Amino acid sequence: MKSGFLKSAIPTVSALLLALTLFGCGGSGDNKEYTLGDTVTFSNLELVLDNEISTTTVDYALSHYYGSTVIVVPVQVTNKSSSPNRLGENTVTVFGPDGAELPKIAGEFWYGMLNIEGAGTVETGISYDSNFHFLYEGNGDYYIKLHKAFNSDIKIKISVNI
Repeated sequence: MKSGFLKSAIPTVSALLLALTLFGCGGSGDNKEYTLGDTVTFSNLELVLDNEISTTTVDYALSHYYGSTVIVVPVQVTNKSSSPNRLGENTVTVFGPDGAELPKIAGEFWYGMLNIEGAGTVETGISYDSNFHFLYEGNGDYYIKLHKAFNSDIKIKISVNI
């Protein structure tokens, strides 16, 4: 009797797995591509992207990236959650103009709230100014991808021409 049940359940389970693979897990993200000047809501955080980018240089002499040019994208972050919240370092991935994932350099800018990936947890309703930082790999379109388990990814396109 058990084998009959398993035989009848296999097609149902297979169909469910196929649907989850094709259509995702029902996350709360959207397919819109964001850019400078937009407001993005992710993980109960409101991220208001500035209209302008700037550059800086990694000035920590012991860093592997010492002297490298870095793109700075200012962002104002507001916690819209009903509890303390933060954007963790494992939720941000940046892709360069060639489509390759860029190395994480948040560790070069950890102090204070300067880097959004290293900013601490904030209480409900609190806002702070921060930045995304990523290595400059030449002019072109960069993509910041925000991702979290069981949510759709959010893509932010940053066009760089310096």
